[in-house]
Amino acid sequence: MADVPESTPKSPPKKEEFFAPERVAEVLQEVNGNASAAARVLGCHPQTVRAYCKRYPEVQAARDEGEERMLDTAEASLVNCIERGDGWAVCFSLKTKGAKRGYIERQHHELSGEIAITEKPGTVEDAKALLAKAGVEL
Repeated sequence: MADVPESTPKSPPKKEEFFAPERVAEVLQEVNGNASAAARVLGCHPQTVRAYCKRYPEVQAARDEGEERMLDTAEASLVNCIERGDGWAVCFSLKTKGAKRGYIERQHHELSGEIAITEKPGTVEDAKALLAKAGVEL
């Protein structure tokens, strides 16, 4: 068996990037952080854009900033709808942001049926404890 020269790399050489990270970041800013939209602009697969985000912190930062801008826009639109008195917007706001003030939907669940005891208690006290644990009052 021939000896492998020591100059042979142990891992494959790094692939040259097709897009400059700055270009990917710029496009992500333009499309408010949407990886699929950025991929359409760049002419690549969305996974390529996500890979750039993982590889380059500045690209991920551009994506995060774009998503934050989009959220700011959505919140501003929601506020406009609330101020107009749109019922859905008022209700949504109270259920989410107003939850800490008690504006939450409470649901009442009533259970009925039989309780199956799968353990064989050793004493009457054990049976009473199992029933109490199941919420059965004697």
